[in-house]
Amino acid sequence: MTFGAGRIPASDTVMRKRFPFFLAALAASLIPAAAPWAAPPSGTALAEAARKAKLATIDPSGEGEYGDMTVEDWLTGLSRGRVRGVAWTGGRCRLVIPENPTDAGGAGARCGRAVIRLAEPRGPDDRPEIEIYFNLPKPGQALEAYAFRGVIESKDGREYTRFTRDFEAVWRERFGAE
Repeated sequence: MTFGAGRIPASDTVMRKRFPFFLAALAASLIPAAAPWAAPPSGTALAEAARKAKLATIDPSGEGEYGDMTVEDWLTGLSRGRVRGVAWTGGRCRLVIPENPTDAGGAGARCGRAVIRLAEPRGPDDRPEIEIYFNLPKPGQALEAYAFRGVIESKDGREYTRFTRDFEAVWRERFGAE
């Protein structure tokens, strides 16, 4: 092995060939592992999970009264005879109040929502809406519902509700008891 001008030692040649791989391996070891969260669930999955969510898990005020009642059963019973249909969708949560950012559910929150098309709306924007909040699940885990939000027109204007009982009260005030 000669170290004169123009000659590269054999060990340097090997290092130059392997250096890019070495850098890639080093960089990969320094980058933190991906967060242990699954990809955001689809809108369809959120809508289905919202329909099947148990009221007792999203509204602590009605824990003993709801039993195993689902959101869909509750909404069907509450709105009977007053609606043309219910559109179930899912995605980022929309029923948030900018003045209360903690109410938005955090960066990972996703919602299943029901937009209620009334049989006799007061106007084109008269569409009560509810959202069921879900945490972004870890891989292999099911969606877990943890909160309820609702919006409905009352006699005093648009009401934002955080609990199913509040939404029911405004609904019954407007439409009467079944």
